[in-house]
Amino acid sequence: MRRVIQHLLAPLLALLLGLQRRVRQLRPDSRAGALYSPRTLPAARVESELQALHRAGVSFVGLHQGIVGPDVPRQARLAGLTLGVWTVNERDAIERFLTLGAGVVITDRPDLAKELLGR
Repeated sequence: MRRVIQHLLAPLLALLLGLQRRVRQLRPDSRAGALYSPRTLPAARVESELQALHRAGVSFVGLHQGIVGPDVPRQARLAGLTLGVWTVNERDAIERFLTLGAGVVITDRPDLAKELLGR
């Protein structure tokens, strides 16, 4: 089944890559981003994927909180990427990701985030 899905997605991915290149030609100032869940990116591959995203010209990466270890925000900065972490709803987790240097914390609890940011 996995092979069938990969076979079906290959043309779509090629189309998207071509589209991304064309957008870059037309709007060189445009920014590209990538989103990953634990299912699409195992935690062990995060660092190498961040480097690959940098080489591809991506400027923002959104990662599910389950694959953001303590070194990931630093690795993202070194790769020139803005890191977004999603969906973080627990006070301790919001505080941890803000302290680690995540550029964006996506939450269903903006009240907690505002309180932690002093706003």
